[in-house]
Amino acid sequence: TKSVRTLLFLQRTHCILLGVQFRSARLTWLPFKRQQIINQSKNQSNQSSQTESFKRVIQYIDRHLDEDLTVDSVAHATFLSPNYISQLLKQKTGLAFVGWLTMKRMEKAQELLLMTDNRISEIAKDIGFIDEGYFTRRFKQKFGVNPTEFRKKRVL
Repeated sequence: TKSVRTLLFLQRTHCILLGVQFRSARLTWLPFKRQQIINQSKNQSNQSSQTESFKRVIQYIDRHLDEDLTVDSVAHATFLSPNYISQLLKQKTGLAFVGWLTMKRMEKAQELLLMTDNRISEIAKDIGFIDEGYFTRRFKQKFGVNPTEFRKKRVL
């Protein structure tokens, strides 16, 4: 058939370009090509599963910011290993788990400070900080102003 002839032509051309004798190369070229296709398929599948896993982790963190989150608790809830979550976050975001969690909490804090009149202690609790003082220190470290000053500057 035409496709077999085309494949044989491609094999011959490939062998000529590589300087390999066609008869011996015919036996190794097809398995090599098949393995290439299988590897490409696996890579695409791995990337797809990584993306799905990443989405699951991020969604869980976003929904549970007010809880005491650890990499182990997130791993348990998302049916992934703690090491895999750590590697995945580092690969996709460049941040370790705690860095990513803190960043998400600070983003949520900014939003709550701008959109609500809640007390700082309530906001701290809503985003998972038990200690208002620790929240204030981390907020100031991240944004250069404490939460009260941030709220006042944004209102003006």
